[in-house]
Amino acid sequence: MTIRSMIAALAAAASFLAIGCAPAVKFLQTEAKPNVEEGKIKSVTFLAAFRADNLSDEQVVYKVRVLNRRNEPIRSGNGTFRDTDGDVAASKTYMIGPSPFVVPDAQVSIPARELEVRRGDLPISAEFLVFDAAGKELAKTTAPIPVRSAGPKSASKEHDAAESPRRTSEPPPGDRPGEAFNPWTARRGYNGEPPPAEPPAAGAGDPEVPMPRSAAGARAPTPVKKPTAPPADPHAD
Repeated sequence: MTIRSMIAALAAAASFLAIGCAPAVKFLQTEAKPNVEEGKIKSVTFLAAFRADNLSDEQVVYKVRVLNRRNEPIRSGNGTFRDTDGDVAASKTYMIGPSPFVVPDAQVSIPARELEVRRGDLPISAEFLVFDAAGKELAKTTAPIPVRSAGPKSASKEHDAAESPRRTSEPPPGDRPGEAFNPWTARRGYNGEPPPAEPPAAGAGDPEVPMPRSAAGARAPTPVKKPTAPPADPHAD
């Protein structure tokens, strides 16, 4: 073996050892889980399991950001759940044990009203990240965020179809362009359900209420029987 080939072999071995000992994190499972109370989504919990290698006795930051349909972070308007960049996010720190170490239940939660989603952002997704103590990104993946629950109060397709004329007559404020839209608190319902049916107003569509004769499409007037004249008195003058 020549000196040049020996140097190349040693360099390759050093590179392999360096890569093998480098800190690394791999996501094993991720999920955005809506928390439903009385058929309404109150918050979303972001669950993850990840494996950390070569990070013994080190701290890592588990962080979740909310992305719009273009995979762009959604900006925080009120600054309640946000990161240093001003995006909607939540994070938590975990201590890593002997390598390899698995964190089976990393989780953070964000109230539904704090996700600050607009209609143009849908469908939305969650970006799961893990950073080391120095802020270096070690792992990243995404998962969809459902905006409907599978609870018993979710609307069926038949119910949606039956209610569609009522809903399309006038869009709710959250459905109008340029206005904030929260898929959990819009007037349609927390889970995309139609609003409760309103009793029909008295008028043309109510068969129990008579219509004035002058109204368009009025019913034919019902003949009124004239009162029967009393019989003539034979003794009258």
